[in-house]
Amino acid sequence: MKRLTIMELLQEGEENAISAEEIAKYYHCNRRNITRTIHNLRAKGEVILSNNIGRTYGYYLPADRAEVERFAKTMHSRLKQIKLATLSAEKYLSEVNQ
Repeated sequence: MKRLTIMELLQEGEENAISAEEIAKYYHCNRRNITRTIHNLRAKGEVILSNNIGRTYGYYLPADRAEVERFAKTMHSRLKQIKLATLSAEKYLSEVNQ
């Protein structure tokens, strides 16, 4: 029996999100391999959304524009948080090196 690709395995809609752990079980590999593969698919232009809060934790394909907009808003918020953390670390490094 042919295994589904990740793009075939993922379903449309946030309510159908599937966790990296569940995908890893399907492929008999570890969660890190799945997150790396999804990262690579996104880098190639695939639109794979994710949610890391609530009961719909996991990856899914967009069912509509609103889901993509919510995902993009969440990612922009995470970018801001990462930038602030990075700036604090860089400030510390510049002060330590003096």
